[in-house]
Amino acid sequence: MTATPLSESPLWRWSSQFYERAATEAWSKGTVPWRLTNSVRVAEAYGRMITAWRADLIAAGLKTVDAPIEVLELGGGAGRLAFHLVRWLEAAKVPFQLMWTDAAQSNVEAFRARAFVHERPGVVEALKLDALSERDAPPMAPDVVIATYLFDTLPHDAWAVRGGKVFSRAVRVELPPGDAPECERAVLEWEDVEVDVPAFVRGYAPRVGEGVFMVPSGALRCLARVGGWAHGRCLVLAADKGEPDVAAVQTGGNPKLQRHGGISAMVNFDAIRAWWGWRPFLRSAQAEPDLGFYALAQGLETLAVTRATWSATLGAESLLHRLRELDALLQYPQPVKRLLEVLEAWRFDPDVFVRMAEPLRAAQPTPDEGALLVEAIDRAWESHFEVGGAVDVAFEMATVLHRLGQLTHAARFYERSLEAHGRHATVCFNLALCRLDLGDRERGAALLREVLSLSPGHGGATRILARLGAG
Repeated sequence: MTATPLSESPLWRWSSQFYERAATEAWSKGTVPWRLTNSVRVAEAYGRMITAWRADLIAAGLKTVDAPIEVLELGGGAGRLAFHLVRWLEAAKVPFQLMWTDAAQSNVEAFRARAFVHERPGVVEALKLDALSERDAPPMAPDVVIATYLFDTLPHDAWAVRGGKVFSRAVRVELPPGDAPECERAVLEWEDVEVDVPAFVRGYAPRVGEGVFMVPSGALRCLARVGGWAHGRCLVLAADKGEPDVAAVQTGGNPKLQRHGGISAMVNFDAIRAWWGWRPFLRSAQAEPDLGFYALAQGLETLAVTRATWSATLGAESLLHRLRELDALLQYPQPVKRLLEVLEAWRFDPDVFVRMAEPLRAAQPTPDEGALLVEAIDRAWESHFEVGGAVDVAFEMATVLHRLGQLTHAARFYERSLEAHGRHATVCFNLALCRLDLGDRERGAALLREVLSLSPGHGGATRILARLGAG
């Protein structure tokens, strides 16, 4: 195969096909990173930024106080961020309309089937939209555009500066036979090729100096299209992995690509900032290659509320650092009070609860702490967005409630686990114990018999049925 510019290689087409086939399993199986950027805390920060931008629009006389803020989410994936954002905006009584989009029809159909979407006709809508397709456009002029882990999946181009001269870093792609996704199997060979260098790349290259760098050409095209849809006035909220500054870009080497069924690239946000020019570009103070948050504004002269809100939310701290602190904290036993404080700080995010479920099961809370823990579990469940996969949030909550002696409550969560994840011997056995302890011998015995059908020879079910004389 002839070497081509990276953006013209088949990698991006294969990646799109992978996401169409995988649908929401790309998120439920952990193939694609998403839990932090789709967390309750990030949704709250985005909600505050949306509210701030709306306030600046109203102050500029560009929106009335009763008019809804129009939000467009690109590459919405599983839809979890939208779920949390909608709940926050409604609680804050902010009038809004959300157009949720994804390039994969399978994801759009899954999102449309969600109960919370059906319950909000005309307020939350779903649309298949390819951010780069000239045929696609949203039926709105968005005030705010959300792009989470989108730019890294759009085509990139690679460049090399050798002795002050700029070359295209072209790629030759070979595809060996096999069953793995194409992007996983692809063999890449790189070479420098002389081409007519675009004006932006010519102007940006001296900033990098010698070595290899990438330009997120797909992201730049997407931002240009967004500006057209919004008639030159909108706020773009982006979260992605990438190079936050030129120092990170200047590491050299071959283009930084990652494979996870599809393919993605480290986004050169320094190049995006250069391309964005004089328009406001806000970056989180502690942006790092693993994850950074960015806000790109255009069309307003005064951003007083937006800038202040950014400084008080995503611009002020690294949520990735906070998550690492949480993981470090959980390496050692913690009092229940401390765990509840942390869970509240994370806005009762169910994924944070799952991280601390084991220490909570091992804890011995006081009666007051137990009551607070039950309340915290109920609040966390309200924020749960089921995507399937190995993480069974309802089961984790049920086992903590079971240890607390909250049998009726635990049984309800075991039933939710069975409904979402199917019949499993361990869940059925635990639910049977709850039923028996609650005095429901008939249903408890029926569940134990089901356990034996799912797991013949299950010792616990066999012994209890023998004692009950209900084998």
